[in-house]
Amino acid sequence: MTASAEVALVTGCSSGIGEATAWALAKAGYRVYATARNVEHLESLRKRAFESGLFLQARPLDVSKQGEIDAVISEIGTEAGRLDVLVNNAGYALFGAIEEIPSEDLRRQFDVNVFGLVDVSKAALPLMRRSGGGTIVNISSVAGRVPAPLMGAYCSTKFSVEALSLAMRAEVHQFGIRVVIIEPGPVNTKFSENAIKASGHIIRRNDSPYANAYASIRTMYENDGPIGAPAERVAKVIMRAVRAKNPKSRYSVRARDRLLSLAGSLVPTRVGQRFIRGYFHLNPPGR
Repeated sequence: MTASAEVALVTGCSSGIGEATAWALAKAGYRVYATARNVEHLESLRKRAFESGLFLQARPLDVSKQGEIDAVISEIGTEAGRLDVLVNNAGYALFGAIEEIPSEDLRRQFDVNVFGLVDVSKAALPLMRRSGGGTIVNISSVAGRVPAPLMGAYCSTKFSVEALSLAMRAEVHQFGIRVVIIEPGPVNTKFSENAIKASGHIIRRNDSPYANAYASIRTMYENDGPIGAPAERVAKVIMRAVRAKNPKSRYSVRARDRLLSLAGSLVPTRVGQRFIRGYFHLNPPGR
């Protein structure tokens, strides 16, 4: 790594996609600032980079706290003087029927997945302009184009990420800044495990009128083995987008992810909902 090496900031690096992406960027020669709410969760990543002679700084960052955002961007500006890549990966999922999700939980879901992404981008853009351009990678999901029951809160945040990203892409093009959306399907990370934990007070209610559906979603995410892509595969797609001279607006990770997104746009809503209601045991009794 040289003093003129390009600089990358990645959010949500404690595990999964964020960790794999920070590592891939560091191996590619970037000066990487890997962030997470709890910096202790980054220690193994930092140590691995140090032992490999790579530049990777671990910094605490809760994307819902403006003070922490400003501190990280200020540090990057002072130490590196530039920012070339921002990967907005921090986020989580909340399961539950819309009727039963407490309003404060829904607001928290948007604070992290949407407003956090926007606030980090807003703080980073002036530094990226001074750097002469760069790439912002926003981690969305197939759920950002194909809504699913019991995941309405999460899906709605990803729909928002899609719209915000496309608007921002047009706005900052004049500055040589590219905005890219990554749309993974299932990924083999702690994402589902964390979602079950975060949603336990909702989906473990035995007195809920949605109890049968909640049992289905618990079975789906607690008992199934790995069914998704490895996080490293997502990181490779992110690296391809970052390195592209003219990156596409959207990238899928697997062919099945592209097919699911396509099916969501082509299959009539009535047909798709009939199928998914049956899958989640949401049809009336006897049907």
